[in-house]
Amino acid sequence: MVVGCNQRGQVRSSVPQLFARSSDGTALLADCPSHPGAGGERTLGATEAVAEAYAHFDWIYRWLSLLVRCWRRT
Repeated sequence: MVVGCNQRGQVRSSVPQLFARSSDGTALLADCPSHPGAGGERTLGATEAVAEAYAHFDWIYRWLSLLVRCWRRT
């Protein structure tokens, strides 16, 4: 969990589904929606703020595309 304050002093937190840290201190954080429209417009709009906050630490944040399930009978 990453906790911080926005410009208005409100405490905000983020718990990405994936966190991978490199030996040089950089990191990749990512979230993947469980279905189209997951989280709604508010969540999608917040991804920009989250990416901007993580960029202060030289971390990269991505909102990944929905993964497509493939079922094949064998």
